[in-house]
Amino acid sequence: MIVTTVRFFGQYLLERGRIDHRQLLAAVEYQNVTNARLGTLALGKGYLTEAQVQRINLAQRTTDRLFGDLAVDLGLSATSPSIWAC
Repeated sequence: MIVTTVRFFGQYLLERGRIDHRQLLAAVEYQNVTNARLGTLALGKGYLTEAQVQRINLAQRTTDRLFGDLAVDLGLSATSPSIWAC
């Protein structure tokens, strides 16, 4: 039996102490209001460059991974501790 756990990227960051609960709620609210994709939000806030967003998007084409998960794997989330607290 295979058990998989789906976890949102914000929860992942919260569990690792990268953001606090308030930042997570603010990010979710902001995303709901803007209805924007995570890469667009990170680019707009200056947390990622266009080249970094493109790198993550390119990686998504060859793997079934979420944007935030790939950002962590590629080491791009380390550029700013609050990168995902849009």
